[in-house]
Amino acid sequence: MTNPAPYPPDTKPKGWRFELDYERIEQSDTWALAPAELRPWLLMLWFTAWKQTPGGSLPNDDALIAARLGMPMPMFTEHRAVLMRGWWQGDDGRLYHDTLTERVLDMLAKKEKDRLRQAEYRNRKRAGSKGVAPLSHVTNEGHTRDSDGVQWSHAGVTSPSTKHLNQAPESAYGTSTVLSAGEVVKAMRAEGIQKANPSNAKLIALLSAGVPLAVFVEAARIAAKSAEKNPFGWALSRIANRIESGEIDLDEGKPKPTPSWAINAGFSSIYEANNVGCYEHNAAQFRNGEPIAEVAA
Repeated sequence: MTNPAPYPPDTKPKGWRFELDYERIEQSDTWALAPAELRPWLLMLWFTAWKQTPGGSLPNDDALIAARLGMPMPMFTEHRAVLMRGWWQGDDGRLYHDTLTERVLDMLAKKEKDRLRQAEYRNRKRAGSKGVAPLSHVTNEGHTRDSDGVQWSHAGVTSPSTKHLNQAPESAYGTSTVLSAGEVVKAMRAEGIQKANPSNAKLIALLSAGVPLAVFVEAARIAAKSAEKNPFGWALSRIANRIESGEIDLDEGKPKPTPSWAINAGFSSIYEANNVGCYEHNAAQFRNGEPIAEVAA
């Protein structure tokens, strides 16, 4: 079974520098396993993958990878286990590495933020706002690193389309910001949902509806502890159900407070309580999130 491709097939890191941090490289497990004569080839592999389309990926073809590197095929075959350590196949047939993928997602998130900031400035300018200073094309250096010692930084970029992002909900990780699919995926992966996909239609719909980051993080945390075969899809469905039930108030951009009867029964939200049959009229029959009869047993 293959994992879903982590981002759209036309993703290109054009405009982002590829830099190396020798301290992180020396701490990398892959670097430690590579013999001295292979290490320059390992650096070239990362560089080659970064320039591919989609960025940070490789074709699932040993001969083509070796050709892209300029490495003799017998040498590639001999050292394949080290060179391809940590790479996995996506449902698009391409090979991906988690650390490279994370950096691409981070790049996409910053590109979307940059584009939306500029769009907001242009809209204000057209509306005749006064005293609005031009916004910088680049918001920060964007330096990121991975376990293999690769570091990228943000130069000037042109952002991909973000027509689905038309709100700026309150972020659980800071002040009010524009929420992007890349940010959500990164946050959900940090909670253990490794197959989170920024191009998922349901995710995009939830973002368009204005669901705040805190809700995605909470759903990912619960999904990661569940036995669901598709925790990412389950987490998104959970959020949709909470919106439908009215537990999440999108007008306010945050979940409604959990009532005292649900808290006293051991639940963190109305949704969790209702999911096991606990309501205000029978909450006294529950403790620690379970029916009292089952707890006693």
